[in-house]
Amino acid sequence: MRRSMMMLAAAVLVLALTTGPATAKSEAKVVEKQFDGIETLRIDLVLGGCRIEQGRGDAVSVRLEYTYDDDEYEFDMDAHGGTLRLEEEFDGHDVKGESDWTITVPKGIDIRFESATGGLEVVGVTGELEASSGTGSMEITDFDGELDVSSGTGHVSVTGSKGEFDISSGTGKVTIDDCSGLFDASSGTGGVVVMKTKGDIEASSGTGNVEARDIEILENGEFSSGTGRAEIDLPKGKSYDLEVSSGTGHAVVDCAGRKIDGYVEMTAKKRSGRISSAFDFEGSEEFERHDDTYVRKYFTAGDGSCNIKISTGTGTAKLKK
Repeated sequence: MRRSMMMLAAAVLVLALTTGPATAKSEAKVVEKQFDGIETLRIDLVLGGCRIEQGRGDAVSVRLEYTYDDDEYEFDMDAHGGTLRLEEEFDGHDVKGESDWTITVPKGIDIRFESATGGLEVVGVTGELEASSGTGSMEITDFDGELDVSSGTGHVSVTGSKGEFDISSGTGKVTIDDCSGLFDASSGTGGVVVMKTKGDIEASSGTGNVEARDIEILENGEFSSGTGRAEIDLPKGKSYDLEVSSGTGHAVVDCAGRKIDGYVEMTAKKRSGRISSAFDFEGSEEFERHDDTYVRKYFTAGDGSCNIKISTGTGTAKLKK
């Protein structure tokens, strides 16, 4: 989330470039170029939106369409030593217009994207991608590889993808849908939603809600919110460690008719929290943590191959059938 805040600060620096829609008299200018032998792509934009898609060949194709005046807008496409750098700059204040970049890349390319306010759309790319924007949204579809994306205030979504993912937003919503792999998803104040996903998942929000539906955990799953609600359906999987927690909100696991196979432990503050379970407990104990008294209740069902912990401070730790 630290990088998201840095990008948000960068976006503030370009607020002087107050853009508006192009007038009816503005004609779009188009620049198209193709580059061979590119292994690394570096994109540094200010306001422009960008779409990256995978092509069939080995070349990188770039199409830039813009309506800014040429005396206010500059772009650069520089290829050197296997690295292609794409940049845009502005000269002046209160510039009017827009710019859109469409880039077609080969498999296995290393991509770095930065924009102060522009968004990013990625479709069907295989490789390594690191992307950040101050206020723009990120939409990743059918990606295969290593992904590290963040936005200061924009939404971030990853759909139909597989690999290793680090996904974050400062205030926007983070969504993972129909994916597989290793996931670290977080938002400072926005919600985090995980659906139809398989792998090891860590999902957290500072003040937003965290939800997970129709997921399968391979080894580890952790879902938490500082002040919001953390609620998930009981994951599929034969043997995993699962933690669902909230500092001041509710922490809920819904079995949705599925059987529990493992050890279940539920925790809440004795005076201000609450534990609610549709299953009978085998035991209960109290313990001290940070000068507060907590209650821990537990039971085991089946052969005990899963380890499930549900906890809250001042909310309700709840287990539903």
